[in-house]
Amino acid sequence: MRLLIAASLLVLLQACSRTGHTDAPPAINSKMAELADEGVNRLNMAEDKFQDTDWGKVNLPGKRLELIDPVGIEDLRFHADGHVTATIGTKEVLAAPIFYWKVKNGVLLLSDNKNFSSVFSELSAPRVEALPASDAKRILSVTAKNSRQLQYTLSQQR
Repeated sequence: MRLLIAASLLVLLQACSRTGHTDAPPAINSKMAELADEGVNRLNMAEDKFQDTDWGKVNLPGKRLELIDPVGIEDLRFHADGHVTATIGTKEVLAAPIFYWKVKNGVLLLSDNKNFSSVFSELSAPRVEALPASDAKRILSVTAKNSRQLQYTLSQQR
């Protein structure tokens, strides 16, 4: 909870500096000082929450990944036969393709064909939430090909 508060305050301070407001309200400054006194690392909070893993340990067959995003929808269900049933898009426009998946050199590849000549998605550097809210649902952080950091909920398919 403290990490969440610290992250929210850090985002607010960064937003204030981008808009020309260089002085944060006193309440925010005092909360930041309090968190610093308690040893919260505000500069590396996201990394504190996750530990490195690999796709083999994630054990994708039978698992579901749901993108955590306010706009985009990506729901991926992995099957042992190498297929991924997906729902992708936004709240306005959705598609339900069936992809193929494989892990190559530590990178999860999703493609619309078996020979992977065109790749829809490349996800690498999986990091799993160190302290999950429950064993049934965890947060998985990954790096996309464009270096964008994405987070998914990782759960067992029902």
